[in-house]
Amino acid sequence: MKTASLSHIETEITLVVCDDHPERICESIETLPSVAGLRAGNAQVHNMRDVYYDTPGRQLRSAGWGLRIRDIGPGYRLTLKDRTKVTDRGAVERIELEGEWSLAILTAVVDQLAELCPMSQVERVFDQASAAATMTHIGFEVIQNRTTLRKVRALTLEPAREAGPDAELVIDRVIYSFQGYELIHHEIEIEAVSPLGAELIPPVQDNLASRFGPSLRLWLHSKLATGWALEKLLAEGHLEKFVRNGLLAPAAYDVIEERLALESVPHP
Repeated sequence: MKTASLSHIETEITLVVCDDHPERICESIETLPSVAGLRAGNAQVHNMRDVYYDTPGRQLRSAGWGLRIRDIGPGYRLTLKDRTKVTDRGAVERIELEGEWSLAILTAVVDQLAELCPMSQVERVFDQASAAATMTHIGFEVIQNRTTLRKVRALTLEPAREAGPDAELVIDRVIYSFQGYELIHHEIEIEAVSPLGAELIPPVQDNLASRFGPSLRLWLHSKLATGWALEKLLAEGHLEKFVRNGLLAPAAYDVIEERLALESVPHP
């Protein structure tokens, strides 16, 4: 990805909650006083709505990009995600271009995508009050819609450093919406928020694995890719038996991975 003042490298590992009672696992993780010797702070709760966009020809997906508008209130954030790089331990690294909804961040995104899908008249159609209308006018269309209840716990070395936490433990309850059908997915993210944080991810992962065993499964797929597979499986009639009251059963994740393995297209 081209460099930009609003870009940064995201380093995280994702563990899908693969259990018949995922809420219980999430509640247990939410109340852990510490993880791998790191103090876990009180959960900060966020309600988010994410809408992903692509061109009608799905050029972004073909090239491994993810384009998202997040409503986290108040205001919106626009994010462009590069394709992921997976480390030996299963951590995901990707470059993100992100900023609060503005003409500046939109222009940076459009400039980044110029060779892939040239777009013009951004200044003329930009609407500060309506991100959705602006994206439509530019030529994008919605490809995924989801809401997330996110609980973020800061992970801090003892004694706490003045610079603040080095990593975050993120507990996500995700609801995918597909033409009136809703599917609920739970996952845990361990994300670095400092250079030291990347080194802390493996011990935190190991500690959670020792506590919760197979109920936490390493997951190398983004929420965008997971949702794409779910939508395809629903349309193909291969998912219903793996859904209970909207919750994904543990066996559903084998089916999701099998569906994603059929695709040669990279997922951001």
